[in-house]
Amino acid sequence: MPWNALNLSQDSKDKLNKLRSRKQDETRHARLLSIYWAVLIGVGILFFMAFNKTILVPAGGDAMALLELFLGSKSVSLLFFVAIGLIMLIVDQAKRLKKAKDKVKALRIEIVDKLRTSWVKTNNSDLRDTITRMVKEETDVDIYYSS
Repeated sequence: MPWNALNLSQDSKDKLNKLRSRKQDETRHARLLSIYWAVLIGVGILFFMAFNKTILVPAGGDAMALLELFLGSKSVSLLFFVAIGLIMLIVDQAKRLKKAKDKVKALRIEIVDKLRTSWVKTNNSDLRDTITRMVKEETDVDIYYSS
């Protein structure tokens, strides 16, 4: 974004660049979370198919045979532990996404408060409107309203 063309102070440029980078970080965390969920669903389907074929049907309802077959089946055990690991990754990524969203929200509110001036149209208000429009177009973050 061409902040230099807008006659902004350096601290304003830094804040807007920081907002852009934080929004990109939030988007990256959301994308990773979606990928992890898709992989977990795939692993879960494979696990249940393998569990049914190699453990549940041959065990015939006997709990001890079920446990013995589960412990003896390396593929089903591996899929089970991969699923557990993916769940842990999803929980961690969800926490990171929440932190990233909170950081974007906090910086957005700070920028809104900084850009807020009187209702009288001046060069500053024109500049503020241009900045608001550019940020909304590039990052899909609305900095015009603080609530």
